[in-house]
Amino acid sequence: MIPDERYEIRNPEIERQLRTLAALIEGETPEGWAWGLFLVPFGENEPEPKGRGVVFWISNGQREGMIEIVKGWVKDQERHQ
Repeated sequence: MIPDERYEIRNPEIERQLRTLAALIEGETPEGWAWGLFLVPFGENEPEPKGRGVVFWISNGQREGMIEIVKGWVKDQERHQ
């Protein structure tokens, strides 16, 4: 298998589960809508060294556009804290 440099941490089981969830989400998504899904372990999603810093992500949208959407969402959430 050729390594994919987009992944810093590989976990074949989580990757398989993400693809399974992606297929379910895709089947229920309205036409013309993009989606993204994060999986993070409970209590361990803080940056290293305190946590494991593990985040798994899958989406049906263009990577660059989805990154911008997530940045905007985070900025909005931080304003409302």
